[in-house]
Amino acid sequence: MLILAFSDLKRDPRVKRQLLTLRDRYDITVVGRGDPGISGVTVLSLPTADTTPPLLRKVLYVIRQTSFRLRGYRLAYWLLPHIRWSWRQLSAQQWDVILANDVDPVPLANRLKPVRGVIADLHEFAPRQYDNRPEWMRTAAPYYEWLVRRHVTKAAATVTVSEGVAAAYRDYGLAPSIVRSAAMFAALPPGPVGRTIRLVHSGGAARSRLLETMIEATMLTSSDVTLDLYLVADHDRAYVGELKELADGNDRVRINDAVSFEELVPTLNGYDVGLCMIPPTTFNHLWCLPNKFFDFLQARLGIITGPSPEMAGIVEQEHFGVVTKDFSVEALTSELDRLVPETVAEWKRSADDAASRYSGEHELALLGDIVDALGRDQRVVR
Repeated sequence: MLILAFSDLKRDPRVKRQLLTLRDRYDITVVGRGDPGISGVTVLSLPTADTTPPLLRKVLYVIRQTSFRLRGYRLAYWLLPHIRWSWRQLSAQQWDVILANDVDPVPLANRLKPVRGVIADLHEFAPRQYDNRPEWMRTAAPYYEWLVRRHVTKAAATVTVSEGVAAAYRDYGLAPSIVRSAAMFAALPPGPVGRTIRLVHSGGAARSRLLETMIEATMLTSSDVTLDLYLVADHDRAYVGELKELADGNDRVRINDAVSFEELVPTLNGYDVGLCMIPPTTFNHLWCLPNKFFDFLQARLGIITGPSPEMAGIVEQEHFGVVTKDFSVEALTSELDRLVPETVAEWKRSADDAASRYSGEHELALLGDIVDALGRDQRVVR
């Protein structure tokens, strides 16, 4: 089994969970950036730099960029350095199943012609990845439309992370199965709730997520709370600096560096309530069901989320938190004002009850079933 993931393998929790689970059932080779540090898996790490001779590299870059502007996407795709390198490494071997993480590796996966077929794991709705950016929609969105219509539709099976994203892909004739990005089951108890309620948020420091909303609400609420943020700051350190400046001098808010994949859920278990406020600034943010939501659940925390349909539905069904009226500072402050330790303790007990039902083991069993089904019929699902 080949897993194609052009992401940082140390920091891609969905891919790491796939490797940890599927390595016991299949002989797995993974292609990606870096090394996930998982035994029993063969890793082909993408080069950190293009080794093509400088003059040829410049020529290929000009051809690639011109082809992209003229919508000659096939030529532009196969001139991408990591695609050319992957093809050279992988084309001499016959693969049984290829799991392509996201749409970008799918043309490569199809060309490798695995015996049982390609599974396209569609993490988000690619044609509207950054639909809040007009320039991206004008230049990049047609490319992702091409990837989906021309290549993803040839996959033997497709999966995605939420019902809202799956519905968008159905307009392309696809019928993705839902495999949520759920954290693996953690045998952790819900911790006691003290007089000061400990709020926490973890994830990427992206401006579009308006993290300042959580900070401002924490500073404004009349409840006795603290907030710790564990932020991945690689792409926008300036934004993290702005958040630190906002929180400067307020002893309720602490901004911390991110912790590792392995340390995250145990670290979160020391808190009471996870804040999962992701304003619908893009289509994918509207329909998101992110890793952090399930991290909070496995850490046995209550969860406060905005009215994001996927998250709100689970919170309301399982009773381990509350959904704010909207994504404003005022709406979050209003819910924080109502917090009392007794309510939070009840949320944490409900999270403990729901943890096994929303575990990575449960979700990845569905993915394993899809792989097994391809052995019986290559076109069981799309």
